[in-house]
Amino acid sequence: MIAALGARAGARPGHVVRVERAARGLSGTPRLCRIQSDPLTGVSGDCYGPAPQNGDTIAVLDETHVLGNVRVTNVVHASDSGCGDAEWLVGGSVQSGEPTWDSAIGVIDVPIDPQLGRLERPRFGAGDWVIGVDRDGDGQRVVEFAHFACDDTGAPSAAPTSTCIEVSASRPRGGLERLRVDRSRNCF
Repeated sequence: MIAALGARAGARPGHVVRVERAARGLSGTPRLCRIQSDPLTGVSGDCYGPAPQNGDTIAVLDETHVLGNVRVTNVVHASDSGCGDAEWLVGGSVQSGEPTWDSAIGVIDVPIDPQLGRLERPRFGAGDWVIGVDRDGDGQRVVEFAHFACDDTGAPSAAPTSTCIEVSASRPRGGLERLRVDRSRNCF
């Protein structure tokens, strides 16, 4: 009670009191997915990184808004041959939105405002790409996924043996912090 009175005592009528709130951080392990909708087969796709779990929600986005949410109902490892070790095939059911997209990008465990969230315009170059996720329309990336050719250690390589996706997240004071690199061995 004393603390509440002390905080209130600093506020005076007619004056603005600034209230600092902690930024909403990531709610788990961010993962990138490619999602397809088909009227005959439903919603399916592939996700990269640690395995999604049944019940996870995939937020499906484009460069202007959130298209909808998909609940994961089926997860299968992409390959038992040692290839695609960080790739998972998923099936799901639409929880919100209209599944009118042919192919779209989705993310798991990234908090997104359903009205303001969107993808940043992907950047491409020499077979590589970078996709950023703006969770609330403020033009700031909350998470970024960078795709590149790599060696078995996850380092960029001109003679790649694998494909990597580097996952980075925004820091409270700006910039991005590398969280991890998901690597899938090439088997072709």
